[in-house]
Amino acid sequence: MDQERIFALHEFIDGEAQNWFHHHVLHTNWDKQDWTFKEVLIGLYNRFVNAATMQEAQEAFRTPV
Repeated sequence: MDQERIFALHEFIDGEAQNWFHHHVLHTNWDKQDWTFKEVLIGLYNRFVNAATMQEAQEAFRTPV
């Protein structure tokens, strides 16, 4: 099940996220061979969402329109 979700996720990402995915998840020469779907999502999150982005989102949520 995880492998199906991981390959489906691959269809919905592009650019740097897809490069990261290929480099870390699909590449067979890395230490980590069997990624879970949760690990892939956490890896993408850790790589592409930073604290400043989260702060901006919180501020935008609190700001009246």
